[in-house]
Amino acid sequence: MSRAWRSVAVALTVGALAMGCTTTEEEPVPDDAVQLRANIPTDVAGLIVVAANVEEDSAVLNVGDGTSPASVLDVAVGETVEALGVSFTLVATELGGDDRPDLPDAAVWVVVDED
Repeated sequence: MSRAWRSVAVALTVGALAMGCTTTEEEPVPDDAVQLRANIPTDVAGLIVVAANVEEDSAVLNVGDGTSPASVLDVAVGETVEALGVSFTLVATELGGDDRPDLPDAAVWVVVDED
């Protein structure tokens, strides 16, 4: 193997090792998780749920039944919150790349448990 090819092989190996060390393996989203698009009211377990202020590891869930003011729940990924007899566990968030404020370019996934 020539010196040039050896240098390329070493560079690729080092790059691959560096990538492997810096990437994090994400947990898969459970099959029973419900996707909520940011700022779009969604019927979940008979309630109206809106995800807002979506960040890399948190979101705000607005949960209402249409008859009283919505409960505003600040939740981090992995946490469970409860409103109106229903538990919501935030399992994942996804931020979009669209910077137009009128489009819901983020999403969250929640696992729902009705008490």
